[in-house]
Amino acid sequence: MSLVNKESKTVLIIQARMNSQRLPGKVLLPLANTTVLGVLLERVKAAKFIDKVVVATSTDKADDPICLECDRHNVTFFRGSEYDVLSRYFAAASLFEARFVVRICADSPLIDPCALDELCKEFKKKWPKVKYGSNRYEPSYPKGLDIEIFDFEMLRQAALFANEIYEREHVTPFIMKKLRPSQILSLKSDVNNSDIRVTIDEPDDYLLVKQVVDNLGLKKCDTEGVIRFLRENPSLMSVNCSVKQKDCYEIDARQSIQEVEA
Repeated sequence: MSLVNKESKTVLIIQARMNSQRLPGKVLLPLANTTVLGVLLERVKAAKFIDKVVVATSTDKADDPICLECDRHNVTFFRGSEYDVLSRYFAAASLFEARFVVRICADSPLIDPCALDELCKEFKKKWPKVKYGSNRYEPSYPKGLDIEIFDFEMLRQAALFANEIYEREHVTPFIMKKLRPSQILSLKSDVNNSDIRVTIDEPDDYLLVKQVVDNLGLKKCDTEGVIRFLRENPSLMSVNCSVKQKDCYEIDARQSIQEVEA
């Protein structure tokens, strides 16, 4: 039986910064009468299983505009290390007394609040037997709809003991290295749509996401709506088909778990 109680707070932490290497300032690019980050903030606020939304940005002055955007959308922000994102997450989760931490990135404005709720609900049902849940561990959702959830204790251990640079930059690889397969909740869709890319890393990604939003409108940009629209308009998917996903740290984590299974 799950030990979750009324005091178990689920904090969604969005990592965001302006100094992206491939597309600087991407989180504040215009989208649907607001910004990429603004769209994301309004979408995640609609999730029912999230108790607190926090944007975790850095103390670098370049990230001041992110804080202003959070104020415009009445969302709390936290400032920490620019490059040690793991320590930034841990400090934010500690400050807001999280029992469960949900992680998403600010370059994924089409996150579906229904998918957020589904993952949170299933994770809480199976916790504490499971310590980590994701819809990207076994890829089937479009890239850009990625969600992770883990309990605070796993985050604390990672913050204390992770030493590799990529573990500090990407938050969850150390967590996954320490888990048995039975402790992982993998949320998969019935159909594999992982060839669809709606995250924003490069200019072509932004052009595609903007076309999706402009054509569908935000109310129809749920997971099924986005997939249907792009399947019906396959030429649009060629806009960003050459963009390479940075997946090295995820592959490394999965290999570590395979070693445990062996």
